[in-house]
Amino acid sequence: SLEELDYLRADHTSEAWLAERLAAGVKVMLITDGPNEVVLKGIGIDQRITPPNVEAVDTTAGGDAFIGGLLAELSARGIDNNWQSDIDFLHRAVETACRCGAHAVTRPGAYASLPTRDDIAIR
Repeated sequence: SLEELDYLRADHTSEAWLAERLAAGVKVMLITDGPNEVVLKGIGIDQRITPPNVEAVDTTAGGDAFIGGLLAELSARGIDNNWQSDIDFLHRAVETACRCGAHAVTRPGAYASLPTRDDIAIR
């Protein structure tokens, strides 16, 4: 999250800190900021993905649902040496993760608010 990034980067600017991580071998970074755009960064990748606009009821499981959706997409694709370079896949995976997080915050509670694939299907 942007809040966690601010903590981790200490006295560095966000861009300098991110560039250092990429230079050190980090392949892909995502920076969430609640209902605001998600930043997708990597070598040659600088995208922003707008999550669905929803009315939040309880934000308890939003981050967990986001990460769960992202991991489900990564798992379904299969991890190989090129996954981090597939910009179209990464964009779709982050969009799915955003739908998962958005769904979760529209319901109270933690576990009960986590979405199924049917809950986040684009109709």
